Amino acid sequence: MVFQIDPSLSGYADARAKDFFRRLTDELQALPGVRSVGLSTMPLLQGYGWTNPVIAEGYAGDPGQEQRPIFDEISPKLFSTFELPIVAGRDFTPFDTRPVVLINEAFARKYFAGRNPLGLHIGMVDDRLATPDVPNLEVIGVVKDLKYKNLRDPAPPQGYLPYLQAERFRFMTFYLRTRPDPRQLMEAVREQVRRLDPNIPVVDMRTIDEQIDLSLTTERMVAGLSFTPKILLQCVYPPFSTTSTRARQFQSPAPSHSPSER
Repeated sequence: MVFQIDPSLSGYADARAKDFFRRLTDELQALPGVRSVGLSTMPLLQGYGWTNPVIAEGYAGDPGQEQRPIFDEISPKLFSTFELPIVAGRDFTPFDTRPVVLINEAFARKYFAGRNPLGLHIGMVDDRLATPDVPNLEVIGVVKDLKYKNLRDPAPPQGYLPYLQAERFRFMTFYLRTRPDPRQLMEAVREQVRRLDPNIPVVDMRTIDEQIDLSLTTERMVAGLSFTPKILLQCVYPPFSTTSTRARQFQSPAPSHSPSER
């Protein structure tokens, strides 16, 4: 299940919105039938993207001349909610206080080719600064590639930052992995949001299968096609929920080597 909320539209300042996200996560995780809850500032498969030039420890490329990696701010357990493996290192925890980052396999292949990226650092380049930025974000984990903007394109280099360390807390996407059909829990989820604050609307609540179908429909329209063979997509992207025939649909095909071998 996926839905979106934005407490700032109801007058929430950043600190209050951060607390709301924490409380709602705890309430949803305690609902019978909810196995896991994950948060992401950038909704998947909806065409959104936050890009930023980077410098990476030991990488000689020019950040101003290269394709910018995509970044997202996420919660702990987002990848376990997707059942997306962390292939090296670890996930975020609520206790991370130093600057840390997770990267996907595509990022590791590009910026840390032939090296183990764990413990190395990247930096976010600010185009407004005259002096180079310092790579201060320690890589603590490498996650399997994840389809991001659509199901057609290969996964781009992507970095993930802990949303709990962010300065601004506004729009957020919630992902829930459930034991029953997620439709059976939608009203209970809405009620939990209402209990915390009836003035915060729940937007675009749907199942992951419905989100995938919406992405496929958009791609068909763009391509001018009237039919997309789902059976071929199923072969490439294996299911998300326990009741779905398409779990882990977001995953990209596995590379032939591990990050430590690159």
